[in-house]
Amino acid sequence: MSTRHGRLMWAATCVLLTAVAVVWSGTSGALGGFSVSNTNSANTAGSGSLSYTHTYQATSCTSVAGQATTTPCTGSIAPTTATLASPATVSATDSITNNGTIGASNLTQQVRAASCGVVKLDNGKNSVNPMLPRYGTTFLPTSGPMTDSGAITFDGQNPGGYAAGVVSQAQPNPGISLGTTYGLGIWFKTTSTAGGPLFGIGNSSTNATGGNDRILYMNPSGTLSFIQNATGTTTTTTTSYNNGNWHFAYVTMSEVNVLIVGLTSTTTIYVDGATAGSGGGVLVGYSSDTGYWHIGWSPVSGVSPYFAGSLSNFVVFNNGGAPAAPTTAQRASQSAFNSWASSATEQWILNDSGTTTYSGTLPDRTSALSPCTKVDVTWSFTNPASSFAGSLTTLASGWQNVASLAPGTTETGTVSASRDTTYTVTDYLPGLHLYAPLSFRVQTNPVSLWSVTFTWPDAATAFIA
Repeated sequence: MSTRHGRLMWAATCVLLTAVAVVWSGTSGALGGFSVSNTNSANTAGSGSLSYTHTYQATSCTSVAGQATTTPCTGSIAPTTATLASPATVSATDSITNNGTIGASNLTQQVRAASCGVVKLDNGKNSVNPMLPRYGTTFLPTSGPMTDSGAITFDGQNPGGYAAGVVSQAQPNPGISLGTTYGLGIWFKTTSTAGGPLFGIGNSSTNATGGNDRILYMNPSGTLSFIQNATGTTTTTTTSYNNGNWHFAYVTMSEVNVLIVGLTSTTTIYVDGATAGSGGGVLVGYSSDTGYWHIGWSPVSGVSPYFAGSLSNFVVFNNGGAPAAPTTAQRASQSAFNSWASSATEQWILNDSGTTTYSGTLPDRTSALSPCTKVDVTWSFTNPASSFAGSLTTLASGWQNVASLAPGTTETGTVSASRDTTYTVTDYLPGLHLYAPLSFRVQTNPVSLWSVTFTWPDAATAFIA
């Protein structure tokens, strides 16, 4: 090869390398990008970046510019009010901005739900009987009444937040068990003057009227009353407790004596370890109703059927050996309280995050299908217009493609939900929280050199069926 011929080949190679250099690069140390320059002629390099911002409910969530990341975002872009019967819908809207420089034709934009399931409240003593929260329920896993304890808050609306167990149980009758004591207790905090039930047992797993018993409720004045037998026999405290502070209410039921005319029964309400009210007398018995334990709802004359406030640690002692009311030390921490409640037959601590789901059979209903199959979702976008439409189950089946957003532009994203036309309240439990953590992803194509993903893993992401 001559010297002249070799120079021509080298120059051609340089021109070719310069012509085909297509470069996507980010910040120093960026993942999935590359940068090329040719020092044998004028330096040329293309560059691109992948960066997005979501703005929703006055919150912004931004990816790391130029880096392949998965970014967890707080709050939710999903509707968190109850889903209405079709064709009515509920929706939540956010805006998405493409802060990068890669063209829309080189991007793939996708959406999905990572999963979908019915939210549960764990039962530490009876794992097969969790409670299912419904409607306006907020989870406070680190804001309970004791050290290391959690709580849930109910909105008191109609229909409002409440929860009920999934197993129907027959309650014991202290009236035939001399010397035995049964107990029911719960932590509560409220400033409500509407009154409302803290707990009760009913023969329906929903907020339906029917047989209801053993209800501890707050009167509008802030005093507490316990009603038994659903016949109006009540025990009431003399002090009010709707002062915005945490209190622990504990009700004991026992047969304490045998008289010529019959058994003497006693019902005592303790608040914060001290006797706050007592009642009972000769031949005042107790029922042995069968039903589902409820917190935050029960029908009581003269008060709201929905409690507005916070609840924690609902305990049931149905084994006839209920302990004395807990001391100050036993109410100081979750671990100390758990030791006091070691003989409980049921304990819903209520420190759940709202992201744990229940896969068992739903109570008191006929359909075995998950409610996720019966809530229809549309996730739509503008500028350019595109959407996903299907059930929550379909959205949870994998990534769904939607149109990609051009660099430097902003689009609106709207998540809408409604009940499927085949969803009936006789088949499914209305108001259930369906945890479906949403994700939004953008990848470069045809080869995914970069990928940024936003996820919304909080309990607020739950759709309310």
